[in-house]
Amino acid sequence: MVLERLIKLNRIDLTEEQKTTMHAIYEEKDKFSICSGCTYWDTSTLKNGLKEDSKVRKLSIYWLDDKLN
Repeated sequence: MVLERLIKLNRIDLTEEQKTTMHAIYEEKDKFSICSGCTYWDTSTLKNGLKEDSKVRKLSIYWLDDKLN
């Protein structure tokens, strides 16, 4: 998500190899933990967590945009 945002802001360009790797990550079915202190905890696959409509993605982009500004 960080790379996508930096590309959109014209701050970086990716090589074809990097684009291929990024695409493979978006198809990954490995699980990761999601934690927001004591108020929220869950697990998801990378593929589900990176979908456009996922809560993880939306909150991550919100946080990232705040840090990039």
